[in-house]
Amino acid sequence: MRRTKVRLSRSATTSLLPLPASSTSQAGNGTKPADKPADQHARGIDGQAQLQTVEQELHRQTERVKHLERQLQLLLKDHDQAQLKLADANAALVSRGLSEVPRSPYQQLVRQIRETVTRHVPRYATVIVATKGDPELLNLNGRIGWHFPRTSEGGYAGYYPGCSLSAIAHLEALRAEGGQYFLLPATAFWWLDHYVAFRQHLETYYPQVWKAEDICAIYPLNPRFTGSVSMPACLKEMVEEFQTRFLHEPAILDWRSGISLSELLPNQKVFRSSYAECRLPYLEKSIDIVVTDAADAVAVCEARRVASKAVVVIDRRRDGHPPIASIEWIADFSQRPGQSVSIIIPCQNERRLTDACLGSLRETLPRGFEGEILVVDDASTDDTPEALRQWMARDPRVRVLRNDRNLGFVDSCNRAAREAWGELLIFLNNDVVLLPGWLAPLLRLFRDFPQAGAAGGKLIFPDGTLQEAGGVVFRDGSAMNVGRGETDLEAPLLNFVREVDYCSGALLATPRALFKELGGFDPLYRPGYYEDTDYCFKLRSRGYRVYYQPESAVVHREGATAVRPGGMKESQMSNRAKFVAQWQPRLGFQPVPPAKLDARTLRQLVIGKPNETH
Repeated sequence: MRRTKVRLSRSATTSLLPLPASSTSQAGNGTKPADKPADQHARGIDGQAQLQTVEQELHRQTERVKHLERQLQLLLKDHDQAQLKLADANAALVSRGLSEVPRSPYQQLVRQIRETVTRHVPRYATVIVATKGDPELLNLNGRIGWHFPRTSEGGYAGYYPGCSLSAIAHLEALRAEGGQYFLLPATAFWWLDHYVAFRQHLETYYPQVWKAEDICAIYPLNPRFTGSVSMPACLKEMVEEFQTRFLHEPAILDWRSGISLSELLPNQKVFRSSYAECRLPYLEKSIDIVVTDAADAVAVCEARRVASKAVVVIDRRRDGHPPIASIEWIADFSQRPGQSVSIIIPCQNERRLTDACLGSLRETLPRGFEGEILVVDDASTDDTPEALRQWMARDPRVRVLRNDRNLGFVDSCNRAAREAWGELLIFLNNDVVLLPGWLAPLLRLFRDFPQAGAAGGKLIFPDGTLQEAGGVVFRDGSAMNVGRGETDLEAPLLNFVREVDYCSGALLATPRALFKELGGFDPLYRPGYYEDTDYCFKLRSRGYRVYYQPESAVVHREGATAVRPGGMKESQMSNRAKFVAQWQPRLGFQPVPPAKLDARTLRQLVIGKPNETH
């Protein structure tokens, strides 16, 4: 909002302030007589009165500014209403054939979209628009419009998302940047059929959609940890909590629920019972989760008999409102096989990045998460310390460690690891945005692969293209992010669990006891770069394995906190030389850097097992 600046004139302010001392000197000899105590007391009282007068004047001016702001809001509201009336009048003229300027169907659609946005979106809100590059769709009567997809500079990216995950990652990255609404014009409704998982993401987490079949759909991108959640979101959170607690996929029975459960949970094992009797032909506590209808008391009772972990009751009797789901956990969580987790996030300044990271973390952690979030403030000089105090106040799982001086990534992570209590450490950069369902696959991997010493996930650029699907180290010490720049994040070659040479420290999980045994990240690589590669090589030299888990996906603004002059980027080349010197004998077993990286070479690097560095 444009604010009215209020200034006191020079004459007004000087008349309220005491005169300079030099102006009270005597004209005859230029000397100033000493004040008597009574004069000093009187001068002090007079100064307090003048200060009080100034404060009163500032208060009056502040109230006037607030009054002007309220008037401006009313004027803007009247302006929007006038625009809508004018649009209605123009539409009436067009319908009667009296319009002097004929509009094409597309121009009429753009006009209708603007009217719709004016009615349903607050002024000055930021709207993410699937534009296909048309700047006219960003002209939204005082609302800020962003292209989707868009480049880091804000222009139209020039292509459609490569897959649903690309669209989800790009949307969540823009939401973290300040996007408040997502607008899908009617000309792009085919997205909802083509990008099925993207549609499910919207319906699950942003269900309060306003949609006109021939105009557009508008999704408010509200924070997901405030207020009640939709039934699809509740069911998805239940599955994620189950996966986190029990480290396997649940078997789910749909017992007269009255909803399309298999469509709401397309990636889960959902089955129906065709048994017509009131009693199910299953043993007690033999099925993980049973979903049933709240209106059927007999079915609810039978569900409690059969379920071993949870019963979900669907209430569809709410007139005019969507159904809601209530979850009743039966299992004893004290006997769960899962691990406690310490999530470690070092940061230095860049408050907005840390806020976005912690916000996405809070939204995506399962309700049953048992662990801590350790944020290391590496001597920030902006308002990061105050922001972290606010995070501790709103989330008891957040604990902040502050360095008195800037130590860098390596020492900050090592300090946090020494103070962590979780069985599993997960290192995160503060410039990542976590996507739903990222945690459970990492925990499950350490259960399924006992020799796992470390694991990482799929790193995605904010524009929705792939940044890393595990890493390869070559014979000369150089490294490659597998799949970098790939647009199809769901390509089969990049979507199976496999051994890799290393995973980036932007998302790296490892057992705390093992991290301590190996001495943490080597201080040789201060302040950062190659410390994660070195750690993974140490693990592999001792017989452990490093895995890439594609189901754990995050958006990573690569280098967002390391591009400042004197930052960690400058140590990348020097640390590579240290790495080569330290691992020279074992690097001889690594592949030679390819002269040309084509599809065949990439397949050989991915499918072939990484060379052991014994």
